[in-house]
Amino acid sequence: MFNESLFNIQQTINWQNIFYRRQNMAQNKLPEIAPEILEKIKTANALDLELYKQGKKILEKYLSTYNIYQKQQLKFFNLTNNLINKIFPNG
Repeated sequence: MFNESLFNIQQTINWQNIFYRRQNMAQNKLPEIAPEILEKIKTANALDLELYKQGKKILEKYLSTYNIYQKQQLKFFNLTNNLINKIFPNG
């Protein structure tokens, strides 16, 4: 939903260039986290997770109002930005 959020901001405040390159991405899989530690992390971040879920619902509702032109623009942005990141991986 990052690209959708970025595109939505562009539509709202008329940014011209929203293309980006991914940077500082982990190359290796992260180590396994013990279930009890994972549960503590979830509990400590419960409010953050709820805020994220509510924000995602709002964004999805807003995106559902896009006309065909806006949907095509979003699709073009996703395809183009993915291509940029394949050509120039990891900044």
